[in-house]
Amino acid sequence: MSAPARGVERGRDCCYSPAMVAGTVAERRGEEASAAADFKASVVVCTHNRARLLPMCMDFLSRQTFPREQFEIILVDNASTDETAAVAAGLQERMPHLRVIREPRAGKSFALNTGIRVARGQIVAFLDDDGRAAPDWLERIVAAFEHESPTPAAVGGDLDPIFSISPPRWFPPGHFAPRRAVVRGFLSADQARSGLSGCNMAVRRDLLIAVGGFDPTMGPRGRRFSFGEDTEIFRRLVEHSPHVWYDPAIHVEHLVPAERLRVADALKRAYLHGRAVSSLEGVWGAQLMVGRHRRFVPYLRRLLGKLSGRSGGVTEGAPKEAPGTVDPHARPLGRGDRLKRELFVASLSIAYELGRLRGARWRRGAERSPDNR
Repeated sequence: MSAPARGVERGRDCCYSPAMVAGTVAERRGEEASAAADFKASVVVCTHNRARLLPMCMDFLSRQTFPREQFEIILVDNASTDETAAVAAGLQERMPHLRVIREPRAGKSFALNTGIRVARGQIVAFLDDDGRAAPDWLERIVAAFEHESPTPAAVGGDLDPIFSISPPRWFPPGHFAPRRAVVRGFLSADQARSGLSGCNMAVRRDLLIAVGGFDPTMGPRGRRFSFGEDTEIFRRLVEHSPHVWYDPAIHVEHLVPAERLRVADALKRAYLHGRAVSSLEGVWGAQLMVGRHRRFVPYLRRLLGKLSGRSGGVTEGAPKEAPGTVDPHARPLGRGDRLKRELFVASLSIAYELGRLRGARWRRGAERSPDNR
C-alpha cells in the first residue's frame, strides 16, 4: 500500500447529515487515489491549541501492535492558533501513516465529522489529544469488531487518569474516569444509549455516516467548553444497531492537569454537564439518567441531617463508585476528609441540577420564540 499524500489537507462542510459527512463519490475517489485499498481502521485525534501534548499522544499510537499497514492516523487541527501546525509537520516526518487535516471552524464536533469524512478505514477509532493508548489498544478494538457476534456497532473500554499533581485524598475515587461497565461484554440497552467515553471508543464508519455524524451544536467549541456530543450520537447509533461492546482491557490513560483538581473547575464542569443533559432531554423528549449526580436529593438530605446532629449515615444512599474504582489498599479517610468528600459530591450534584434547570429554562424560552411557531 502506498503512503498517503503528505501535507495538510483542509476540511470541508461535513456535519450532521449523511451526505455532508460522507462527501460525494467523486470526492471519495479523489481522496483515495493515493491508496490501493481501504484500511481496516482509522484513528482520529482532534486537537485545539494543545501542541505540547501531540508528541506524547502520537508516540503511544506509534507503538501499536496492530499492523501499521492496516491503519492510518488522522490528526484534525481544529482552528489552532498555537504551534500545532509546526509540531504536526514534524510528526509527519517520522510517521508516514499520519495525515494532518485542517478544520477551520472551531468546534470538536466539526473536527470529528471532518475526521469521519476523510477516513479510509472501515472502523473509526477516537482518541483525545491527551490520551495514551495501550500498545494493544487498536488490536483489541479491531478484534472485537471482527470476532464478536453479533457484530458490534461500537467498541470501547476503560479510561484511567494520569495526574500532573497528586489529587487531594478526599477526591472521590473514579471522579475523573467513571467506568461504563465492570465486565467484558455487550452493554445493556440503557448503558448503550448513554454511550462510551468519547476519548476511548470506536464505531463502524458506515454507521457514523448513516446517522449523519456528530451534532455540531454540542461539545467544546474553541474556548467554550461543553459536553454531550458523544452521548447524543449514541442515542442515534443504537437505533441502527443496539450492540455496543465494552472491554476493560481496551485501555487508555488520559492526563489530568492541575487546574482540573480545583473545586471551582469541577463545579463548572458539573454545571455544564447538567446543561448538556438538559439539551439531550429536549431533543429526545425523556429524562436521561446520565452520571451519578442525579441521585443527589436523598444523599443531600442525609448529609444535612448529619451536619445538624440528626442520626443517619451520610454514605447510605450516596452515589456509589463502580467496583474497581476504589483502591482496597488505600488508607481510610479521617473524619475531616470524609466530610470534605461528602460536601464535594453534594456540591457537584447541586451544580449539575442547576445546569439542568438552566438548560430546561433556556429550552422553554426557545420553544416559545416566534421563530419556532
